[in-house]
Amino acid sequence: MASNITTPGHEILNSILPEDIKPEGNLDKKGIKQLFEELARKHPDKYVNVLDSLNRAALPAATEYGDTTSFSLDDLEPSPRLKEYRKRLRDRIDNIIQDPSIGPKTKNQRVVDLVRGVTDKVRSKVMDEERKAGNKFVKTSDMGIKGNPLQIAQILFGDLIMADHKGRPVPIPGLTGYGEGVSPAEFWAGAYGSRSGFATVQMGTQDSGFLTKKMAMLPHRVSVTGEDCGAQDVGITRDTDDVELLGTALAMPVGPFKKNHVVTKKDLPKLREYDSVLVRSLLTCQQPEGVCQKCSGIRETGKFPEIGDMLGPERSRLVGEPLTQAKLNAKHTGGLDAKEGLTGFDAFERLFNVPKNFKGGAVLTPKTGEVTKVMAAPQGGTYIMVGSEQVHIPKDREVIVKKGDKLEQGDVLSSGLVNPREIAKYKGIGAGRTYFLNQLHDIARKEGIDTHARNIEPMAREFFNRVKITNPEGWNGYAYGDIVPYSEIQREYTPREGSMFKDPRYVKGKYLEKPVLEYSIGTKITPSIVHKLNKYNVKEVMVNDKQPGFDPHITRIEDVLTTDPDFKARMASWYVKKSFLDAARHGAESKKDGASYVKGLMNPREL
Repeated sequence: MASNITTPGHEILNSILPEDIKPEGNLDKKGIKQLFEELARKHPDKYVNVLDSLNRAALPAATEYGDTTSFSLDDLEPSPRLKEYRKRLRDRIDNIIQDPSIGPKTKNQRVVDLVRGVTDKVRSKVMDEERKAGNKFVKTSDMGIKGNPLQIAQILFGDLIMADHKGRPVPIPGLTGYGEGVSPAEFWAGAYGSRSGFATVQMGTQDSGFLTKKMAMLPHRVSVTGEDCGAQDVGITRDTDDVELLGTALAMPVGPFKKNHVVTKKDLPKLREYDSVLVRSLLTCQQPEGVCQKCSGIRETGKFPEIGDMLGPERSRLVGEPLTQAKLNAKHTGGLDAKEGLTGFDAFERLFNVPKNFKGGAVLTPKTGEVTKVMAAPQGGTYIMVGSEQVHIPKDREVIVKKGDKLEQGDVLSSGLVNPREIAKYKGIGAGRTYFLNQLHDIARKEGIDTHARNIEPMAREFFNRVKITNPEGWNGYAYGDIVPYSEIQREYTPREGSMFKDPRYVKGKYLEKPVLEYSIGTKITPSIVHKLNKYNVKEVMVNDKQPGFDPHITRIEDVLTTDPDFKARMASWYVKKSFLDAARHGAESKKDGASYVKGLMNPREL
């Protein structure tokens, strides 16, 4: 039998919130987020006023009952169980240091490996033990007010492993919390981090601001110009247990749902009878200029975007601003050992700048074949034999394949960021876009940036939107070596002589002449693509025996705009003189009905 018991807090909330929104359960960080999302979706016109009313109700409550989250000296004292665990960890470290049978370098490495291995466990244990003890730091973190497990572990347990000015781990673990006061050795080990955090804040503002500006300019053509592009058999796959499936339009019929059905919560049980579905996406939109409403999906307003909405800069900002904040937050964690390589802002910057020397990148297999051997390399790291091809994995990368795995050219062999140039080279524009989108989304989530994948789609679409003409005779007025937007190729492309529609079972090794699923024109069809075509019941695809006269071309983010076919759009790019000379050489024009918002900023009457 349901209880009618309530609390004064719930009654105050119920008096402020609309009648059809009733908070249930514990309003922790997750619960509050869901509450506000529901409010924004159902009552966008009341959102600001409701928040203002909640704020006014919260002020006297915080004054009268704020002691529930007010800190005391007791909250700086670790619990007895934590102290005991820390003592056992110190004893294990002392045993390594005092072992006469191993040299100094080996001792240092073993200490680092030991502490790295327990880092996640320590942070989890700190939260669990102090939650039981009623620690106010943990309580405010759980409620989403302030703080996170890493910071609380630093206060109550210690920094654990710090890194020096070159990012190398310092073999002096921090095993005293800030609340107790660190030892002189721990102070010096952490001094690198203090300076690193200070420098990061000073330099991070300009660096992150510049990258955010470039990210906002990159998808300048991603504006809504039509209701439905009429795309057939194209889209990206989403697992049916992925909450980001909500609000997307199905690209193919699934069970009782027709094509273009917009997924809602009540649809999920039926959709979960399948492991994945194909949904429409900005990555695969076939709109001649800009993008269409159906491929954009339902927005936070609960509706499709309006015709004329500029999705590019808007959605880039939703990613760029929290990324900037994450960069500045490095002052709180500066110098902490990062065993997982580049994260957050630095990872985004590396991927978008695509340096020629892509340090720390994942290793991809250059050939198709089976993994026949995985063995230690004499110089350090690992050798992997893929068929007859030997591939070296550096010692700072983790091998993620095993003997017997069947691989295709371009499959990932190790940990690390995947170089956008390499994935496009091996997998094509379409599959490269999808991989790039997922990689950026994973980085954002690991950084704690709660952004929707659809906010990253405009950037992924435009970043993977250039090809280089390789046909000696040129193409459609472009000469050999010219850089052309793939969207223009797709719009103007006429299937070549010898192209034909064929059953997917008989197209392995041929090249696509028409987009299908997430794959773009010119993609070489592999066994995995054939399997996917059959899975989604694609009856026929248009193919050609020969590779088309262009190759994917991935360049750094600021160079994308310099090759835009609209010469006015290039005004917002970098290297304007060089870009304009190139535009004049090609006789570039500026279309009045183009999708870019840049020329509209120069000619406001056109907006």
